[in-house]
Amino acid sequence: MSDTVFWSWQNDLPASINRQFLRNALEVAVDRVSDLLDVEDAPRINLDHDTRSTPGMADISQTIFEKITDCTVMVADVTPIATAESGKALPNPNVMVELGFALKALGFGRIIAVLNTAGGISVEDLPFDIRHRRILTYELEEGASNASRRDVRRALTDELTAAIRTNVEGVRGERRAAVPIKGVSSDPQSPGLWQSDWPVLHEDTFDEDLRVRPHQLSRAWLRIIPEGYPDGFPPIATVEHLPDGARLWAPYAGAGGGNFGVFEQGFISYWLAGRDEDGTCRARNLAAYMEETGEVWMSDGTAFGQDQGKTYISYARLLSNWAKGLESGSACLDALGASGRRRVILGIEGMKGALWRVQQGYRPMRSRKAGILCDETRTDWTSDDRIEFLHGAWNELLDAFGHQLVDAEEFRRYREVRLRN
Repeated sequence: MSDTVFWSWQNDLPASINRQFLRNALEVAVDRVSDLLDVEDAPRINLDHDTRSTPGMADISQTIFEKITDCTVMVADVTPIATAESGKALPNPNVMVELGFALKALGFGRIIAVLNTAGGISVEDLPFDIRHRRILTYELEEGASNASRRDVRRALTDELTAAIRTNVEGVRGERRAAVPIKGVSSDPQSPGLWQSDWPVLHEDTFDEDLRVRPHQLSRAWLRIIPEGYPDGFPPIATVEHLPDGARLWAPYAGAGGGNFGVFEQGFISYWLAGRDEDGTCRARNLAAYMEETGEVWMSDGTAFGQDQGKTYISYARLLSNWAKGLESGSACLDALGASGRRRVILGIEGMKGALWRVQQGYRPMRSRKAGILCDETRTDWTSDDRIEFLHGAWNELLDAFGHQLVDAEEFRRYREVRLRN
């Protein structure tokens, strides 16, 4: 989608100090912003005004209103063209009508007002509704020297560039935020696993072909799905040879050995939990980089344990795997060059009726829900963002078992403990 800067101009004052002068500055500013925000496949920003490029006998007012509605940012020349007997300065009426329409269609945040203060005019002379807003000003009188015109144009162009860039970036960010980030499909039998033709074949560290399949059991999972990769998706070999701090590991399972390697859908890592008679490896905990979407998926099959025929949630290990997985998965995507805007999903299935161990002598707390699902997209997942998200997921889990919720500080302390274990 292309971005447009709509310019509302007036022709009552000399063009050399208003209309033409402002147009020249706008053209340069728009070109600069197009260069600064150069994005692959994104059209350059367009400067538009009145009925420009509209075919036939267009309805002028309707065309202008439609263009204002569709534009990314509006620039209005609010320089007064006359003074009332009372001394009140009067901007061009057509510009004010268009400005009023833009306030309704776009809001103050996407309008840039420009004022030529030559002749002693100031922002305080403008109508009340706009004079307390930010107005870009320049001072250029008729007959100004070429050197003076160059200096004023340079300063005005710089201000317009900064203002237009801020607006275009904001609108593009809003557009991006409205587009959902999609991941690969989950397994029809288990939302905690990605869909695959199990068992899958992968090449291990000794160049041997191995087959692996997951145990069929209730799972917790963590997915981090990036919006994309600005410089292109990485080769699978890059994923396999990431440094230790960014390597993709399966959630800890207490197992003594594991394996990893490339497979048809990307890269897989897992902890061994038995073998079938034909030698196929079995795993409770797995992780994968999915080549189709560039996401990382961590599947935890040790979220629950059995004791005397009862199912208990392994909440301490679960939080450890979530906390460590969110950090390591984010580091993995950072190292691969993924975009900062990402969708993070935390979930648990098979929770209904599971018990939460409590202090001896007290009755275990039983889950009221079959599972939980936390799904959030943010533009930039800082460390605080990740902790905040995890805190929300943890409180959802506590609430499912009827526990009291924990505040942010208490959760931070508990998270630090689990990261060390």
